[in-house]
Amino acid sequence: MYRGDDRPFLLVVKDKDTGQVADITGCSAVWTWKENKGDASYFLQKSANLTDPEQGEAEFNIDATDTESLREERIYFWDVELTKATGKKETLCEGKIRILMDVTR
Repeated sequence: MYRGDDRPFLLVVKDKDTGQVADITGCSAVWTWKENKGDASYFLQKSANLTDPEQGEAEFNIDATDTESLREERIYFWDVELTKATGKKETLCEGKIRILMDVTR
């Protein structure tokens, strides 16, 4: 993705045993980005909007202001943690995201 862009990211949560769509009604999810996995602080953290919880759909919206201050291309480590209605937490997925520099500002 490019610095300073608005972008939605849709996540569909599936049951890890059955592979079926999971009902995430009553849950919350957080997407955290860090420069290094072991860092104590994070660069960005976004809460999910549960767009269709019965179908496992959660959307994270990256706003232009979240990345516009970056001055060079960067790669961030990320993960998504789901907190169930019972309070139990589960890391759903992880990865890396590259923020590219844009030309038009």
